[in-house]
Amino acid sequence: MKGKLILFMDIQKQENKMSVKILNNPYFNNQSAINKLGPTNLPTFGISPLQFQKKDNGRIKGLESSDRTVIFNEKSGNVVNVVKQDFKNFELAQYDVGVNAIEEALLYSEIDLDGLKREISFSHDGARMKAVYTIPSLVVDMGNGDRTQAQIGIYDSMDGSWAFNAFVGGLRELCLNGQVSIDWISHFKKRHTKSLDHEQATWQISDCIKQFTVQGERWKQWRENTITDKEAFKQLWTVAGYNLKDLPTDEPLTETLTTKRFLDKPALVHLWYQWNANRRELGQNEWALYNACTHWATHAPAGESYAENIVSIKKTREDNIRKFFKPLRRAA
Repeated sequence: MKGKLILFMDIQKQENKMSVKILNNPYFNNQSAINKLGPTNLPTFGISPLQFQKKDNGRIKGLESSDRTVIFNEKSGNVVNVVKQDFKNFELAQYDVGVNAIEEALLYSEIDLDGLKREISFSHDGARMKAVYTIPSLVVDMGNGDRTQAQIGIYDSMDGSWAFNAFVGGLRELCLNGQVSIDWISHFKKRHTKSLDHEQATWQISDCIKQFTVQGERWKQWRENTITDKEAFKQLWTVAGYNLKDLPTDEPLTETLTTKRFLDKPALVHLWYQWNANRRELGQNEWALYNACTHWATHAPAGESYAENIVSIKKTREDNIRKFFKPLRRAA
């Protein structure tokens, strides 16, 4: 990591003797907290000309593409992407750019990083990556032991499926739900272009961290906003990825819950169960609805054939929450 060594010193002269006292400096404390996280062990990727075979008069010829090149996982050797040969931002696309930007933003922040945690996970043979940093000292307290620790993180990919994508969210202590930000002020994307550089990413991430308290005020507002079962079900239907046109508007909810339209949709069944559990605990309000959604995104299992790519599946769920969760009532 790049970093500047900054010393805060109190120099005093007493009886022709000079004493130097190192004053408390958040930089050193933060550097220590980040060092304790250990190595990132990020996969690295190489680039190579695209080679292919062509049958010519019954013979197989080996050819090399004149305008395409491949990106491959250097550990496994598997190809994760095919790009134009003039792709000039390969170094910017490496995962350490985003991870270093987060750690540098945290390093120079005034946040107490004691207890800082980092979790990095992958899918699709390392072609997609999520890194999340949990900051225990930065907390939104909803009362009655309902606390959420701040999280800052990134999604990134080498297969072109995701742009560089930074976000601020939270970890709810009671149930370990990952609280998804639905406000685009605290969430930004950048393609792997020349405009994505380390300094800009660091600045953007620093701005994201500042928005955590804004999220907390919004959560408190949602707790005051009551919502009916029918209103909740309509939102859960879209969060689960289904079109509202397929939801009859004149059918009683009690009847809908007995139909195949509901019972054959595992994601929706899980969301509905969580809504009922959360409204009993938190009240019939938008905060309970939001927590039903985040519980599904964080904890719902994936099908056996998709389990190894759970990171990608969770991102799709989070994107659905961000897109479709629409608080119905807003405080004045």
